[in-house]
Amino acid sequence: MSLCSNAGLACVTITGWAKGVDYRPGVAITSQPLNHSWNAVYVDGDWQLIDSHWGTRFLQSESNVAENLVYEFDDFYFLTVPEQLAYTHRPQDSVWQLLSEPQTAAQFEDYPLVKSYFFHNQMHFLPNQNHGVIHAKKGKPMSYCSYLFYTQYVTGIIYCFISALTLLVGWQEGHPACKRLSGGVLAWLSVWSKLQACMWPS
Repeated sequence: MSLCSNAGLACVTITGWAKGVDYRPGVAITSQPLNHSWNAVYVDGDWQLIDSHWGTRFLQSESNVAENLVYEFDDFYFLTVPEQLAYTHRPQDSVWQLLSEPQTAAQFEDYPLVKSYFFHNQMHFLPNQNHGVIHAKKGKPMSYCSYLFYTQYVTGIIYCFISALTLLVGWQEGHPACKRLSGGVLAWLSVWSKLQACMWPS
């Protein structure tokens, strides 16, 4: 706050809930006391979200003691995209979600636990697949891995097929295309073994 004031920037403190190191998916965190605070700063005509706590340090285990505190800069938490910060941060006042369609507490608690590394690696969820909790009825079997492995399996086949075509049109042995082919085959075999274990367990 002091830094923003000295720079002539409007800044507010936001209080709410954050999915910290001790959080477990499915926990009704918003029914518990507020556990975190972060900021919104008005920059170039828009409010931007900042969490200087998470952006400069983190706990490497659930024990909240000094020796487990690691100081490391993470630029993800400075001017964070609201749709991404919404997976881990929920303000008490929904206005400070800065979302065109504010999320409910139930949606927040249902989200999977993903943090900066997920978005740093350009990953995202498929539409309507951003659920962190799978609900099941007692005594009713279910399988949740078949779709994922089936998708990877088909992708591996396509990858191998394209690489094989590349070789067939006259590329010499030792060309990088050979590495792509062998890598694709190995990846396909690995996924196929996982698919078998998932869909036809022994």
